Amino acid sequence: MRYLVLLFAFMLAPSLSLFAHKTPSPCALLSAQQINSLLYANERQAVKQLISKKDRCEFRSDNGFVKIYIEYKKYKDVQTAFMALKKEHADNLATVKKGEKVENEYNVLGIVPEAKPDDYYMMGDGSITEGPNVISFRFLLDNYIVCFKTRGMMKTTVVSQLGKLYNTVLENAGRQLR
Repeated sequence: MRYLVLLFAFMLAPSLSLFAHKTPSPCALLSAQQINSLLYANERQAVKQLISKKDRCEFRSDNGFVKIYIEYKKYKDVQTAFMALKKEHADNLATVKKGEKVENEYNVLGIVPEAKPDDYYMMGDGSITEGPNVISFRFLLDNYIVCFKTRGMMKTTVVSQLGKLYNTVLENAGRQLR
């Protein structure tokens, strides 16, 4: 009987991976075309994909002024990722409330109504060396914290579209929309 149970478990194990969500590469979460359709009114400012790595995708405008990054930070499980995002959010909020900047750039925190309660964005004026008008939207996707960063774009334009960007990422990752 023991061997029968082991045989059954051995035969069933490969099929269990079919039920697990695989998180796609960062460049599969948002395409340049999707970013451009949500964030740009005219094609002269449009971004193009430049770099595709395992955990980072980078887009830039032709003149290099606008930069957009999609990055992952992987954790061992969903609970650990959730706790890390929750702690990061609380720490960043405390820093902003003290009148200091987070990561030397961000001085405003906000939430995206379409996202989960601990998902949040930060925005600030940026820096001379890296570029102006920075926004960083951080949210949970399985056991990953996904960070969507923009530089050089109107903050009001980006913030108003974060909900649509979030739902597009969920759709591209094969997840249920919120």
